Amino acid sequence: EDFLNSIRTRCGRCPLDPSLDPHVRSILSEAEHEPPPIFPCCAIIHCSVIQEAERENYCFAIRMSGGYIIVEDCFISSSCLSCISIENETTDAIIRKNEMVGSSGGIAMLGSLGNVLVDSNHFHGHGYSAIEIARHANPTIRNNLIEKSELAGIFVFEEGEGLIEDNDIRENITSGIEVSQGSKPIVRRNKIHHGQGIGISVRDEKTTGLFENNEIYENDDVNISVRSCNPSFFNNNIHNSQTAGICVYGRGSGLFENNIISHNAYEGIICINSTPTFAHNHIHHNKRSGITIHDDSGGIFKENRIELNVGGIEVRRTISPVFSDNITIDNEPVAKEVKEAIEKG
Repeated sequence: EDFLNSIRTRCGRCPLDPSLDPHVRSILSEAEHEPPPIFPCCAIIHCSVIQEAERENYCFAIRMSGGYIIVEDCFISSSCLSCISIENETTDAIIRKNEMVGSSGGIAMLGSLGNVLVDSNHFHGHGYSAIEIARHANPTIRNNLIEKSELAGIFVFEEGEGLIEDNDIRENITSGIEVSQGSKPIVRRNKIHHGQGIGISVRDEKTTGLFENNEIYENDDVNISVRSCNPSFFNNNIHNSQTAGICVYGRGSGLFENNIISHNAYEGIICINSTPTFAHNHIHHNKRSGITIHDDSGGIFKENRIELNVGGIEVRRTISPVFSDNITIDNEPVAKEVKEAIEKG
């Protein structure tokens, strides 16, 4: 606390001028991030910031609310609230090359913000989600290693947005990325893998989001789960789940185009009480059917290539899905005992 009070005092009395300070100029250049020229700049660099407050004394290790702030190459730990809280639309920030750990979360961005970049950090061992984005916050999250959180690696909720790209998200407990409550992030070129739950979970009415060029693999639950919402998935590689590749259910829809869905332990795609559109996907080498559609599902399935699965397309208890120009070749017949196991759930 004394350290942070000292930082606040120095920032208030003698703020850095980002146009003059050579270290700050170097950080901004490497991060491709320019501050408004009239803002004072506070830089916290090469520091350890550890918050060990008792539970009744709720506080963050670092709280940002206004101005231009850089945190680089620090070790940050919190046993209470998140390591870093970023608030207020007048706050611009670069959070870069830090290590964050603790029994709480990593970074919470809850509300409209300025220009915020979270780049090349290592998040691990958090008791909640490593990164939380909500209430129209729209940060850029890139090149981070996010692992071993007790909840989601990245949780976007309550109409959160954000650009989430080129991150390695692994070994998180509930999901790699969870999107809910009307949020609409852009998620691209991430590796989301070896989680103990779902790879990407998208749920709730009015939730959308664009997911493209990601690799989602070797998660213990489904690689992608879509419930009651309408996201878009393009050009993703979805493979080696311990269950199914994609599950769309609970009145979910969504557009899935040009994805590769392969080598999953159950079906490539399962649709339950849903109406998605699957077009131009390559669905192969799954250990159950390439596509299973049942329980009042409809949807559109066109120009998909479905091959080398244990079963091609299985349709039962549905409401007339539309099929056109799919290629189904070299799928093995479903063995009687496998079919009975599937029907029993």
